[in-house]
Amino acid sequence: MNSFLDSVFHWSFAVKAIAWGAAMAGVLQLQFLSGSWSHVICGPWGCGPPLEAVVTCHLVWVLLLAPLVMGLISRQTPAALRLVGAVAAAAGIAGLITVGIWVGAVWFPQASSYQRPYVLQKYAYTLACLVDVPIVQLILSGGLLYSVGRRRDARALPRPSDGSSPEASFQTDIT
Repeated sequence: MNSFLDSVFHWSFAVKAIAWGAAMAGVLQLQFLSGSWSHVICGPWGCGPPLEAVVTCHLVWVLLLAPLVMGLISRQTPAALRLVGAVAAAAGIAGLITVGIWVGAVWFPQASSYQRPYVLQKYAYTLACLVDVPIVQLILSGGLLYSVGRRRDARALPRPSDGSSPEASFQTDIT
């Protein structure tokens, strides 16, 4: 009976799911914090939502992507990790470029001469307030997946045993 339960219900999965749910519940509570820093992202480029709401939304994206990223890391080959990582990072970079094009093509022409020097702040503000698409999170996830794939590839390469490695030549020079 015990082996049946183990095959149907993996306890490690349950522990991870409970930890993820607790992390999500904790992150969602951040939106209720308030302080004098609530509207720090306001300026000549615009005024957006409270900082705690923006941070909450971005952290929710991190928590939503985390199980996918961890699952890929634990189950995929280094080549697949590099491919998925490159695609995710490219999608995030495409999002950065798209936001930059929007700021330059839509906001900048209608901005006053007072607002125009703040074009970089407007770009950062737009990225921060764009919580519908995980642009920065895709870049970070893609970079993580790609680097793990590269690291696994580097470990899998056979080391030369003929004494041609840098370590072998260093030891030969010492002796």
